[in-house]
Amino acid sequence: MKARAPGKLILSGEHAVVYGRPALVTAVNRYADCTIHSEDRDVFRFLLTGLDKELSLSAKSLAGLHRTLNERYERFRLGELPIRDVHGRPAELTAYALACLLQHTGITPAGGLTFELESSIPLGSGMGSSAAIVLAVLQAADSLLRGGLERNVLFDLAMMSERLQHGNPSGADPYVCLHGGLHRFQKEHSVNLPCPGTAYRLAQTGRPQAGTGECVSFVARHFGTSGIWREFELLEGRIEKALLSGEWGILQEVVTDNEALLERIGVVPKRVAAFIRDLNRQGCAAKVSGAGSVSGDDHAGIVWIVSETAPTSLCDEYGYSLIETEGDADGTRIV
Repeated sequence: MKARAPGKLILSGEHAVVYGRPALVTAVNRYADCTIHSEDRDVFRFLLTGLDKELSLSAKSLAGLHRTLNERYERFRLGELPIRDVHGRPAELTAYALACLLQHTGITPAGGLTFELESSIPLGSGMGSSAAIVLAVLQAADSLLRGGLERNVLFDLAMMSERLQHGNPSGADPYVCLHGGLHRFQKEHSVNLPCPGTAYRLAQTGRPQAGTGECVSFVARHFGTSGIWREFELLEGRIEKALLSGEWGILQEVVTDNEALLERIGVVPKRVAAFIRDLNRQGCAAKVSGAGSVSGDDHAGIVWIVSETAPTSLCDEYGYSLIETEGDADGTRIV
C-alpha cells in the first residue's frame, strides 16, 4: 500500500500566520511517498531514501521514543531546551507520528511494519517536507491497520509531530498538505480558494542554516508584539487578489513589498537578498517563501519568482537551482 502527500508553498504570510494573521498557501506537485509493508517480527522500520539511515524500533522502543520526545518538547516549552534539540533526525518524526496514531487508536499491530519513504520535496527548505512525510506515514498506517480516520484527526496527529520540528507551528503546513488546493489559512480557520492554474517558478537557494523553529523563536523575540503583522496581513490580501485576477503587474509589485517586510524582520540572508535585487533589475519580482534563515549568508530555502521567463543565467551565476511546480488539488491520498 502506498500513500502520497504533496508539498506546499507559502505565497504570503509566512511568520505572520504564527500570530493569527492570514497566510496564502498552496499545495504543489512535489510529493512524499510512503509504501507500507507488514512484518512478521516485532519491529517498526523506517527507511528514508536519501534522507536518513534506517531506523528500527521494537514496540517497546517506539513507546519509549514517544515518551522521550514528549519530555523534550515540554522542556522546550519551559524554555529549558532549544527546539533544534527536541528531536535528533527525520526518521524520529515519522516514528513519533506512528506512535501517536497507535496511541490514539489503541491498535496493537500483529507483528511489525516497514515504511519505505521517498520525497521529491526539498528537505528543510520551506516546502512542507516534514509535514508531507508525516502525513504520508499516517495515511499509510491508518489505511493498512484500520482505515477511516477523519481528516481532522490526521491533522491533529500531524500537528503533534510538527510541534517537535517547529516549536509553535501555525498548522498551515499539515493543513494544506493534507487537503491540497489553495488556501487563505489562519489558525483554526481556512478558506479554500479557487486554484488559479498558475505555474510557480522557484529558486532553491539551499537548505537554511537555521531551522524553522529557530527562525520562529528569533522573530518572536524581536517582533512578537510588533505592529508589522498588520502590514503582512494587508499584503496577503493584495497578493491573493492579484493572483486570482491574473493582474501580473500588481502581483509583482506586492510580492516585492512582501519581500521587503521579510527583510525587515531579519529572515533573508545577505546573499539571497542580493540575488532578489538582481532579479528585480531584470524585471522579476521575488520573495522568500517559508521561514527563511537567521543564520548564515547564503541559504534561505525557496524563493518564489514572479517572471514571464526563467532567469536561468542569474540562477546559474548564484549556484541556485530552478524548480517549476504546479498546484496539487488532491492533498494526501492512497495511490
